[in-house]
Amino acid sequence: MKQIATLLIALVTFQPALFAQDLYEWKDESGRTHFSTTPPHQGAAPANLPEIARVKATTAADLPQSCRRHGGIDCLSGPDKDGSVICADGFAGAITRYRFSCLTAKLSITEIIDEGELSRVFVRNLKPVKASKVKVKVLKGFSRERIEGPASIEGHGMAEFTVPTALLGRAPKKGEFSIDCRNCQ
Repeated sequence: MKQIATLLIALVTFQPALFAQDLYEWKDESGRTHFSTTPPHQGAAPANLPEIARVKATTAADLPQSCRRHGGIDCLSGPDKDGSVICADGFAGAITRYRFSCLTAKLSITEIIDEGELSRVFVRNLKPVKASKVKVKVLKGFSRERIEGPASIEGHGMAEFTVPTALLGRAPKKGEFSIDCRNCQ
């Protein structure tokens, strides 16, 4: 079957004129299948090949659009009638969902500063939506200790959380925290 597929691809790519002729197949003494446009002997029969399908090629213009080339997402405009976002330039054909882009926050630790007994952890909200009920916890073994900081972070804002360095016995690292909020992705 693999040989047939390879042959079909080669025929389509390199010799399209061959499709105007009949294609014959036969097996030799060792059982190997052969194909030809002329029957070499009486045992050759017309090849039973699948019909070749035509597929419409897609271009970049056919692909779903985002707001990347339209000045970004305009969350203040509200959702489009289909629940998608409206772009900054007014383009309304984007596929990005309003609910996920404009109603959820995304938090990330940007920096940790060790000051001896206390470490400061800076958390940035990467979205324009205010993050509410923010909880930053330091992972220590199987327990999760909540660290001090604000309960919300404004859209595209930053907040500082503090953790006693003694809680870990050393300066904390980014991978040792979990961040959550009520409306986080």
